[in-house]
Amino acid sequence: NGGILKLVGSTPVLISPEKPLNSSVKGITESGGAIWFASQSNGVLKIDSSGKTTLFSDAFKDLLVFSILADGNNMLVGTNEGLLIFNIDKASGTLNNKGRAFDEIPATKILFLSKQDGVIYVGSEDEGLFILEKKNEKLKLTRQYTTNDGIASNDIRSVLIDKEKNLWLASFG
Repeated sequence: NGGILKLVGSTPVLISPEKPLNSSVKGITESGGAIWFASQSNGVLKIDSSGKTTLFSDAFKDLLVFSILADGNNMLVGTNEGLLIFNIDKASGTLNNKGRAFDEIPATKILFLSKQDGVIYVGSEDEGLFILEKKNEKLKLTRQYTTNDGIASNDIRSVLIDKEKNLWLASFG
């Protein structure tokens, strides 16, 4: 039922949005003191520092949301139609849709988003792993890894960079 739980010390506190999510919660990120959640069937839920919840669902009508990542004033959201980018309006606390993030990333399911050392890793269901880096304050696609490059599967579920800077991929299949 789209449960969100906050542990305060060792005490669990159930967070109940005004409108029940009735959907899997797929990802969590933080920006400007607010916590943002990817709700698969409902869009994006924001919980501000006072505990007030706001559900952004209009921009995600007819989409499934799988992942979410804050990057400065931008919010990257992985959907079944590809990677979308939103501007976080600091004054109003709202999301402004800027559309598809990159034409080079196909309209495929974006299952995983992670940022490590300024590099953003984008795991997709069918197209492998995409690597994004900031160049002149703009995100640029710098690399894509697929089975053609020797990875086991194009269905990337998680990524880790270890202390020796090795890239570890978890895939389905």
